[in-house]
Amino acid sequence: MSALTILNSIQRAFHVEGSYVLAALAFVSSILNILVFSKEHLRKNPCSHYFIAISVLNFVYLTFLFIQRILASGYGIDLMVQTLTYCRCFFYITFFTVSCGPYLIILSSIDRI
Repeated sequence: MSALTILNSIQRAFHVEGSYVLAALAFVSSILNILVFSKEHLRKNPCSHYFIAISVLNFVYLTFLFIQRILASGYGIDLMVQTLTYCRCFFYITFFTVSCGPYLIILSSIDRI
C-alpha cells in the first residue's frame, strides 16, 4: 500500500468516527437545552420559548448536516448528486434553520425590553 492510500483511509476513519462523536455531543447538548428551557419555572418567561425554538432548529440542522457529512465523507454516498429532491430539501432546511437563529435571538432580546 502506498502512503497516499493509507492517509486516505485514516482521513476517512477520522471523518466517520469524528462525525459520530460530534453528532452525539451536538444532539445531547440540543436535547439538554430543550429540557432545561422547558422547565415549569422557565416556561413562564417568554424568552425561554425563543431559546427552545433555537434549540429545535439547531437539532434539525445538525441532523441533516451530520447525515450528509457521514454519508458523503465516510461511505462515499453523496445524496446531493443522486437525489434532486434531497438536494433541494437539504439546502432549504439548512438555510432556513441557520437564518432563523439570529432572528429569534433578536426577538428574545427585544422581548426583554
